Amino acid sequence: MIHARTQIRAAVVALLTQTAALPRTVSSGRQYPVQPDDLPALLVYTREEVSQEDRSVMGGPPILDHRLELLIVGVINVEDSDDLADALALEVDNAIGDATADGGVLDAMGVELDLTTIATTISAATETQRGIRVIEIRYPASYRTLLGAADIIVQ
Repeated sequence: MIHARTQIRAAVVALLTQTAALPRTVSSGRQYPVQPDDLPALLVYTREEVSQEDRSVMGGPPILDHRLELLIVGVINVEDSDDLADALALEVDNAIGDATADGGVLDAMGVELDLTTIATTISAATETQRGIRVIEIRYPASYRTLLGAADIIVQ
């Protein structure tokens, strides 16, 4: 049994790995430090999930509505330009758009991403690792599970 968040991250990593137009590493989680030979890299993780029972479902099993923040972080060398960060963001946005469209991999899983409220931040070195820049793309996501069965995503 794999938690729904893990399933979502794995689907996004697989999607970004197979649609990669730029050479890079794609990983699930916050693997710091990222080695210079692995740059540019994409890190996929989730943060800040809130769940609430959907009381509108009558007669069926109890359902939990989940809202979480999906983060895709592009890591590049500090010497690389913002153009490379933007190229990574464009590739990510296009792949995520395709995945959430009707019949896309995330749509088929029952995962919705709010593509109208994407937040993007480009910053220099982190406290964890100097000599890098990051572009962080945050997507509000939602999915549903059966109450007490966090591994079963329902539509």
